[in-house]
Amino acid sequence: MIPRRLVPRLAGLLAAATLCIVNPAPALAQATPPGPDPAATAAAPLAWTQTPDSIRPALERLRTSGDLGPVTTIDSIVRGPARIAMGDTVPGSLVVHGGSLELEGVVLGSVAVVGGDLIIGDGAVIGGSASAVGGTVRVTGGTVGGDIRSTSADPATAATGDAALDPRSVKVVGSDPVSRTWRAVKLVAATFALFMILGLGILVFSQPTFDSVVRALEHGFGRAFWTGLLAQFAILPLLLLLVTALAISLVGILLIPFAVVAYAVAVAGLLALGFLATARLTGGIVGRGDGTARSADLRGLFAGLLLYFGLWLLAAATSWHPLAGTVLRAVAVAITWVAMTVGLGAIIAAGVAARRARAEAQVPRAHADAMAWQTPTPITGVVAARRTLSPSREA
Repeated sequence: MIPRRLVPRLAGLLAAATLCIVNPAPALAQATPPGPDPAATAAAPLAWTQTPDSIRPALERLRTSGDLGPVTTIDSIVRGPARIAMGDTVPGSLVVHGGSLELEGVVLGSVAVVGGDLIIGDGAVIGGSASAVGGTVRVTGGTVGGDIRSTSADPATAATGDAALDPRSVKVVGSDPVSRTWRAVKLVAATFALFMILGLGILVFSQPTFDSVVRALEHGFGRAFWTGLLAQFAILPLLLLLVTALAISLVGILLIPFAVVAYAVAVAGLLALGFLATARLTGGIVGRGDGTARSADLRGLFAGLLLYFGLWLLAAATSWHPLAGTVLRAVAVAITWVAMTVGLGAIIAAGVAARRARAEAQVPRAHADAMAWQTPTPITGVVAARRTLSPSREA
């Protein structure tokens, strides 16, 4: 039995449901508040903005004149506004015309926007340069491997994407070598600080192991280099062997991602430790001085890291010059690789020496345990005890 006070409410609900079934469009229109269509204002996905080849000749003229930046080839042309979401990857170079580009994904080549802005968001990666013609490049996150530049053009002509776009109407208003150089210098300084903190932690918590690696470097520099080189060649085969061994069982298959990450971390740690040991040895040779052993280790580590990272700092400071920056960067990479290779070989040599010392220490102990039943020869008149024989031998 329905209470009498609920009858009007149930009747109203029944009438509303009947109205929605008979004429659902007016009910939906009343429920939806008026406003702009989000699909009309948002940047179109990349797949929806493919443009015909009529615009390619004008963009090729821009590329040839250098106004698109260091874009060697134009692999993809799309009409803006466009958006590359996080997780999407564009192979090669990309040119967007007639609108802006919101980039959160990965472009393996260079990116150029004609008649709009290039917005580089968090997680975006550009392998080459980033340039905007008739707009600006706004970097709110992400990584750009090459130049970042903005150019000016006729906004109306650039926005239409007309094939008659004249490259002579484009004027370069600025590239940004200063910011690129400053970014490289800051990266080198941050890496130097990271290695210095790591070296201080090793000196505090694991100085005996660190000293053994440095001694192995002192006694056999050439042998350590060849050992480290062979170890580098064995890194990938050992990883494949580890993955194969884990793939035998179901539990091992589940552990493969964790094992690969742990293996990569261990290799990186060994290389970092070897580099720090080489820097300590180099700094000890360059910056000798008086003081305690701990202060000498700290001074040598700081001097060695300053010497090696000084090469990287010089390469970063000259990154605005293509030739000088490339040559100095190649020299810094070669010297750092040699230091890491020698340090890795010294770690292996120190580990082998420590294991051999432990094995040699166990041999006299085992010999002493075998001879423990014997009584020492009397020296001051004490008669040596006679070894107990079995009854059969006494008879």
